[in-house]
Amino acid sequence: MQLPARLDSVERLEEVLTTPSPALVADLARVPGDILVLGVGGKMGPTLARLAKRAVPKREVIGVARFSEPGLRSALAAAGVRTEHPELVWAALIWGPGVAAFAVALAAGFPLPVVLGVAGIALVAPRQWLAGRAKDRGRQIDQDLPQAYVELLSILRASPDVAAALAEVAAGLEQAKGPTALSAELRLTAQEAALGNIGRGQALQNLQARSASVSLANLGLLLERFNQTGAGQGDSFFEAFATGAGNVQSILEARQRAQAKAAESLQSARLVPVLLGLTLLFFMSDPGFQGAFALPLVQLILAGALVVMYAGYLIMADMAREAV
Repeated sequence: MQLPARLDSVERLEEVLTTPSPALVADLARVPGDILVLGVGGKMGPTLARLAKRAVPKREVIGVARFSEPGLRSALAAAGVRTEHPELVWAALIWGPGVAAFAVALAAGFPLPVVLGVAGIALVAPRQWLAGRAKDRGRQIDQDLPQAYVELLSILRASPDVAAALAEVAAGLEQAKGPTALSAELRLTAQEAALGNIGRGQALQNLQARSASVSLANLGLLLERFNQTGAGQGDSFFEAFATGAGNVQSILEARQRAQAKAAESLQSARLVPVLLGLTLLFFMSDPGFQGAFALPLVQLILAGALVVMYAGYLIMADMAREAV
């Protein structure tokens, strides 16, 4: 695309910046699905969203941001970009479980300190669950990494095309096991590497940045060095590759042993709060204990016990996750 000799206005500059090149149009045509621009309210976001929409006018381009700048949403809508404001959704996800737990516990007749303790646990639990899911994804990736290392080593010895090698390994994993966390990461990296506006080097850096597995991030770094040198500096690269595969396998074996040791402790940590809750429900139905439950000191002790037990479970679970 030939640039004009002079830009007389901001509008003219925006027109030039959002005019897609034939290469960009071809690249986006090969990528399936809609296009999501996170942080579209930032410095480059509006221009990027308009550029994408002009490159693929028949596809949906969605911009997500808090939209603190007045008029930005309407300007993007005029350009055909759909905008989403996630603040209400995030507020519901963050505060909804706590509010719901507070209402249910209060309706069930629990003392107010216990209700507050249950609501506090309900606020923390979803965040811990999400953190655990992220770590579980990393462990799932690590399970398939030794096989991926072996296949990549074999493919790269024959051809130094990193993008094609990643796509081939992803296809092999999906054929053997169906879609997996690792195959999704490898396929996304291969697609990004094939795009002219991203390229192999940036695609491998993106893999390192987003990976839920340290071992996969290390693989991305190794492939980035291979891509930079063209042939990976001969046998030294392939030796490092084989060493990486052995290290991942050793990590998996150590993790399996740690999981076996931690399973019993984690099971006990889960059961104790449940048993306490059932015991409280049983005694609350007894008229002889209802008077004791009405005492503020007893209520504070019960609420403190709930919080301490849940905190203990979180500590044990974090220790177990770090170990495995």
